[in-house]
Amino acid sequence: LCAAGAAGIVIAGTGNGTVHAELQAAARRAQAAGVRVVRASRCVLGGVVGAQADSLPSASELTPVQARIEMLLGLLAEPSALSRGGA
Repeated sequence: LCAAGAAGIVIAGTGNGTVHAELQAAARRAQAAGVRVVRASRCVLGGVVGAQADSLPSASELTPVQARIEMLLGLLAEPSALSRGGA
């Protein structure tokens, strides 16, 4: 996604927004490259609550779709963030 020019990535994790260690490492590399990354929960009820110190940023109670829309709106407010590609 980074190579394709993504400006933001929403990860739809399981349960409380849990992601596999390898996916978390890839997300950290994306963040280091300047890509916004947020994790959300695929569960219908509930969202991402609480966080460990080393957790990826959370979408809180937003679903992955809602988090994507929020991210898109945030990126649109910063035109320089979209100059690399899209979300």
